[in-house]
Amino acid sequence: YLAFTWAVIVAAVTVAGIWTHWWTLVLAFVVVSAQQQVLLNIEHDCIHASFTRRKKRDELIGILFCASPAGSPWHATRARHLAHHRFITTDTDPDLPLHTTADKASTGQLIRYFGLGLLGGYALMVLLKGSPSAVSRAQKVRDLRNLVIAQLVLWGAAWLAFDWWTYLVLWVLPLITLTTVCHLLRSFIEHAVLTEERPNHDNLLVSISSNPVERALVAPFNMNYHAEHHLYPAVPARKLPGVRVALASTPDPPRLLRTPYLTALFRYAQPVR
Repeated sequence: YLAFTWAVIVAAVTVAGIWTHWWTLVLAFVVVSAQQQVLLNIEHDCIHASFTRRKKRDELIGILFCASPAGSPWHATRARHLAHHRFITTDTDPDLPLHTTADKASTGQLIRYFGLGLLGGYALMVLLKGSPSAVSRAQKVRDLRNLVIAQLVLWGAAWLAFDWWTYLVLWVLPLITLTTVCHLLRSFIEHAVLTEERPNHDNLLVSISSNPVERALVAPFNMNYHAEHHLYPAVPARKLPGVRVALASTPDPPRLLRTPYLTALFRYAQPVR
């Protein structure tokens, strides 16, 4: 799966690099963004040591082939994500700003929030924000080193194969715009709960019944099975559909099942919360 993801990235960049037209650039931009989401979601599986079921091997795969190329500091991301699992529904959840409704209570606020993400504002904020306190100085240095080396390798490879701008237009730009806003959309819909959905779903466990387009751009690698993942974080992503089937047979499934991401967002944007 990981090898196929990188093969798609190389193929998309190659097509745009050889036959450079506006439509090949747009196509490659979207395809690369979708595969960047895959890399970040495989990193997520590696964080839980459930990609290959070997912790050290998953860490190596996560750092070399997923996190560092996709601009994610491995140790900081792991600390933050595991804290999110531990403290969800509390004010100490580090991902609370991603799904809190306090600053997204109106259509205008939603447009501003996602618009800022699409324009690179969220990526800049993450870049300037410090690492969690659980991350040691040595880990921060390793994260920075890994990120710099990975980006220089990608830039050098793209420059040698095509031109200097290829890396910037077809890797960095998708990463800080479309990939980021899709990540924000997924994070919000998977935990934000409407007033009428409370108090039955105060655990904030939401699962999405998505469509093929969203599963490619927003939630590849079964990330739309998000409540199932929170309930059973050690289960590999590839097996989460089976968890949903098992939960459906229980008398009171402990999660909220939503329609596709964009439909859920439009429903949330209605005046009544």
